[in-house]
Amino acid sequence: KTPSQHNINYWEFGDYIGIGAGAHGKITDIKGKKIFRTLKPKSPRDYLIKFQHTERESRVKIVDNIVFEFMLNSLRLKDGFNVELFETRTGQPFQVLSSKLDKAIDLDLIQIQKKWIKPTTKGFNFLNELQEIFL
Repeated sequence: KTPSQHNINYWEFGDYIGIGAGAHGKITDIKGKKIFRTLKPKSPRDYLIKFQHTERESRVKIVDNIVFEFMLNSLRLKDGFNVELFETRTGQPFQVLSSKLDKAIDLDLIQIQKKWIKPTTKGFNFLNELQEIFL
């Protein structure tokens, strides 16, 4: 089975542009510590009306817990994620995870192999509990 690249981008905390009625988008400004989220009206009629008047809806979220948002998504990947991806997508040094990773390892919820972090089988079975550690 080949995983959906579309979903992998979400789970790796990547940015995306929403096009069309009901679409959402996410653009991250690591240096400014902001996430821009866009959303389009769900109704095709409302979307077309706004599109004709070039109105756009967006909101800016100040990133106060970017580490949790990253982990919330990336822990869903069976193969996990690498340290470099974490640092690139969050703008945070990997060391900010140290104490929380230690706790997850002690509970046999996560494993680290070289520079890859991934949930154990138990971690997948208790994914909510694993994600909560990083909250």
